[in-house]
Amino acid sequence: NQYLQKRRRIERDVDVRRALDIYIETKAAVLSPSTISAYRRYVTGGAYRPIETVRVADLTQMDVQRWVSSFARTHSPKYTKNVYILLSSALDLAGAERMRITLPAADAREVHVPTDAELSRFVESIADDPDLRMAVMLAAFGSLRRSEICALTPQDVHGNVLKINKSMVRSPEGGFVVRKKNKTVESSRETTVPSYVIREMDLSRSRIVMITPDRLTDRFRRAIRSAGLPESFTLHSLRHYYVSIAHALGVSDA
Repeated sequence: NQYLQKRRRIERDVDVRRALDIYIETKAAVLSPSTISAYRRYVTGGAYRPIETVRVADLTQMDVQRWVSSFARTHSPKYTKNVYILLSSALDLAGAERMRITLPAADAREVHVPTDAELSRFVESIADDPDLRMAVMLAAFGSLRRSEICALTPQDVHGNVLKINKSMVRSPEGGFVVRKKNKTVESSRETTVPSYVIREMDLSRSRIVMITPDRLTDRFRRAIRSAGLPESFTLHSLRHYYVSIAHALGVSDA
C-alpha cells in the first residue's frame, strides 16, 4: 500500500502536458499511427494550453469543465470530444480522480445519399481525372473507405473480387503509411465490384489509385463544386449510395 500510494503521488506530481506526453508514449505501440499522429497534433497545436502547466494533483473538475466550455466555443462538438477523451485517458493513467464533465451535444449531420442521376453526372464530369474517377467508383460500387481506396493494389484484385486487407493512414512522423490492417476486424473483407470498374483499373501500377487520402479528399471537393453538386455530397456519401442500392436489391444489413 505504501508503495502504491507513493507511486500515485509521483504520477500526479507531473503537469498536464507531461501526463499527455507520457500517455502518448505509453500507447504508441498499440494504437494506430493515425491515432497517435492526431494525439500529437492536439498537444502541439495548443489544445490544452490553458491547463497544460497545472499539476495533475491540483487539477479540479471545475478547471477541466471551464476548459471544455471555452474550447467548445471555437471547435466542433466532435473535435471537442476527441480532444477531451485524450485528456481524460492521460489523467486516468496519471492517477487523477475521475471527473464528470459535460461535453457539447453532437451536431445533427445531414446525410446526403446521391441519386443515380447525380452519380452519373459526377462520374462523367471527372473523366479526365482517372485516379479520382476510380476512387469514386470503388466507394460507390465497392463500399471502400478513403483509406482502403488509397491502399488497394493490383494484388488485391481477383477477377471481380477485391480483397480489402489494409489501409493508408497518416503516420506520427507526418506523411502517410500503409497499415497492414483495417479500421476494425470486420473491415477485412472481400467485396465484389462490377466488371466495368475492373476494366478501368490500371493494373500495371503499384497501387490502383496513386494519390494519398488527403489529396483524394481535396480533389473530390473541388470536383463536387465544379460539377455544381451540394457540399453535403462527400466521399463518404458514396458508401451510403452503395447501401441504398444494396437495400433496393434485397441485400440484408448483415
